[in-house]
Amino acid sequence: MNDYRLYKFEPLSGKSINRDNLGQIPQVANYRKHFVNIETGVISQITDLQSRKFKRNKYLDNFVKFYEKLYKEQRVSILSFVAMESHYDSISKFLNTINKKLSRKKIEKLGYVWVRDVGDIKAELHFHILLATSRISPQIFNELFSKKTHSNYEVQFAHHPKGLKAYLEKKELYGSKGKRAFGKSREFKTVN
Repeated sequence: MNDYRLYKFEPLSGKSINRDNLGQIPQVANYRKHFVNIETGVISQITDLQSRKFKRNKYLDNFVKFYEKLYKEQRVSILSFVAMESHYDSISKFLNTINKKLSRKKIEKLGYVWVRDVGDIKAELHFHILLATSRISPQIFNELFSKKTHSNYEVQFAHHPKGLKAYLEKKELYGSKGKRAFGKSREFKTVN
């Protein structure tokens, strides 16, 4: 078993520009930790930014692994949302809106992951959300989402959850001070 100890903590030069921008500039690394393997003497290093990206990717991976079999068995639906941050200033506000829609049709929200992003063309802040629910038929999906009168979010069935996961894993981390760059539900539930 490898045992690592903190060898050196290195603040990185310059002030982090992601502290006071509006979240439209990718986050940067603020420090680097060096670890030494007690058994071999090999020194490894990691930045705080690499650590945060690893955690985000772990959330995405755990979500897809948890729901992959249920999705293939058509026991759950996975919805892919893009919600504009200009309208939903917090992810919880958006999820509350969606939860109300789903509960009207007695659809259970099972779990979700989300990532904050910036548009490539217009640089608009938005959230990508993967939401697992009890099975939704195309008819119910249309009843829930085709009549919306605003364009504050887009939704579709996630036909390739692994592809969406791979897309989101390549993204930079965005979020200004006090705003998280990614998150997940407290637990991933299964279908009753």
